[in-house]
Amino acid sequence: MTLLIVATTVMGQNDANARRQVARKRGASVTRQTTQQPVQQPVQAQQPQATVPTTPPAPSNIKNQGQYDQYIEAAKKGDAAAELKVAQSHQFPSEGYFYWLKRSAEHGDHRAQNVLAYCYSEGQGIAQNKKLAFDWWLKSAEQGNALSQGAVGAYYLNGVVVPKNEEKAYYWYQKGAAQNDVHSLVMMGFAYEGKGIIPEDPVKSFECFKKAAELGSDMAEPQVAFRYFYGDGVAQDYGQAAYWFEKCIARGGDPEDIQYWKEFLDKAKMRQQIKDKQKK
Repeated sequence: MTLLIVATTVMGQNDANARRQVARKRGASVTRQTTQQPVQQPVQAQQPQATVPTTPPAPSNIKNQGQYDQYIEAAKKGDAAAELKVAQSHQFPSEGYFYWLKRSAEHGDHRAQNVLAYCYSEGQGIAQNKKLAFDWWLKSAEQGNALSQGAVGAYYLNGVVVPKNEEKAYYWYQKGAAQNDVHSLVMMGFAYEGKGIIPEDPVKSFECFKKAAELGSDMAEPQVAFRYFYGDGVAQDYGQAAYWFEKCIARGGDPEDIQYWKEFLDKAKMRQQIKDKQKK
């Protein structure tokens, strides 16, 4: 079964090839963008870097003193979940934030491990260290954290601080996708196009993109639109194609992409009108 089995003309096949090029330009980057943001307020591009202290500084963002007192008592006893709560009582970036975040991660909280990994990966608040980022993401992924599983997949796929290994990459992407991690779903959608070690499966490719699109992925939305338009892995449906093209256009982005989607939106609407007339 080819990916474009329902295409009826050479022009249609050329359109599909162009579609994949546009979709990949906008959405095939394996740079992770969906990892949990660790901060309580927006992170600016240039943040002062904090060190990880050896003694706990005083909190700076307490909203409920009674609740904080409960968390700090548990945190002092090594409760990882409480340590994460205490970390969140500190402003980001600050020594207090990273002191308690690191303690929580060391005591096994997969959420803290994921956030700490993100900070190391992006150099957010602390010095960038891709190796430490991978190590913490792997610890978190092994505990079942879906965001971390997608991140580990990206590192293996790109060969970042670890040898490039597609088998391991897609092992982790499949785990993340099974828990509806958006990044993992998108990457598995591309993987099922059959251009790597994963066998081609248009139906599974569509299903992954559809889930990711429903979760708000701007990478997946154009893929879903085109697959409905061509009947690629799903029954051809110009109405659904138009719906998803409209979502792509409303989201905005590259003007060339938007113009491209508008052209297909017009085609989808026209063909749907023809089909509706034929039913009468």
